[in-house]
Amino acid sequence: MLERAEIRDKIEQIIREEYQGGTDPVEALARVRRFLSEQRRSRDHRSEAED
Repeated sequence: MLERAEIRDKIEQIIREEYQGGTDPVEALARVRRFLSEQRRSRDHRSEAED
């Protein structure tokens, strides 16, 4: 699981890549949301395993 700073860096990286690629901002936001959703699922799965 990534730390907060790593998550922030990854979000910034996604936004930069999408912006430089000329992607529609809606698509860039969707990619960030997918990333955050994956992080949340990973965190939740890890919490369940620890119980």
